[in-house]
Amino acid sequence: MRLHSQVLQIGTDWGDGGHTKLYFLEGDRKAIIDTGVNTSPERDIAPYLAYYGYKLSDIDIILNTHGHHDHAGGNPAIRRAEVWMHEEDVFLVEDPASTFDSLDARFMRLVERSEADIKEARARYVSGFTRQKVARALKDGDIVDLGKGIQLKVVGLPGHSMGSVGFLWEKEGMFFIGDSAMGQGSRPGILPSLYFPLTYVRTLEKLLKMQIGLLGLGHIYEALRVNSNPVKKGDQVTLYFEDCREVANIVLEATGKAIHKHWGAPFPIVMAEALDDISRRLTLRRNPATGVPNLAVRRLGSAYLDIIAAL
Repeated sequence: MRLHSQVLQIGTDWGDGGHTKLYFLEGDRKAIIDTGVNTSPERDIAPYLAYYGYKLSDIDIILNTHGHHDHAGGNPAIRRAEVWMHEEDVFLVEDPASTFDSLDARFMRLVERSEADIKEARARYVSGFTRQKVARALKDGDIVDLGKGIQLKVVGLPGHSMGSVGFLWEKEGMFFIGDSAMGQGSRPGILPSLYFPLTYVRTLEKLLKMQIGLLGLGHIYEALRVNSNPVKKGDQVTLYFEDCREVANIVLEATGKAIHKHWGAPFPIVMAEALDDISRRLTLRRNPATGVPNLAVRRLGSAYLDIIAAL
């Protein structure tokens, strides 16, 4: 879909119902904001660009909103392009052991998996990891000049990852933010993947103060009062950010109360209490096999660890 005379939106499907939105910018230098998973370039991006007369080899720069696999996994397949990513997330594509420890190991420990299990899982993760090289480590406030009037400001938006950013085209009022504001999550009945939720709430306050004409999200996010269209315009932008803040506060408040009620108890007890509380305010889909929403350990584990660290 063409969002602007110089901006194309591309959708890519992956996994069991996953979907990521990418944005192709037509300056003197061609750039794509995020690349999906490893299969996305050949399966989805190349055919879409071909319709508009482009090839993957025409892409000069990959601008990653963050380093997770569903946004940066396709980078290696776009071989000629340089990868530009915020400095805080570079390790997520260059250092598999550190990536595993930041995303998996801490949650395995919360549910009392043994160090032997963690070591084995780390080895599997590292063996299947495709390392990337980041050509430019971005900083908050950097300007990316693509030519033909496209100047993008790098805006730090930590919370989903600590290196999450948005790319702001101030002249056109367009802001592409990946997973930096996640509603209630990208699939019905789950929780948003806020790996640093206290930081995320501060990011939402920052976003609510900005003037944004068009917001381009990285997924089809569920929200409370606005539809799940990944492109928001006008008043919907503010309403969406307010919905994101409300969901995040519900998760944090429920987790905080559960920690207080079950102080010193194992995390699964805290999680069960928090989920019951959240279920009274948000619609959750519990997995019949586990009794909890999919990925709940990560979602609530992040809130648990953030709150405990702040006490």
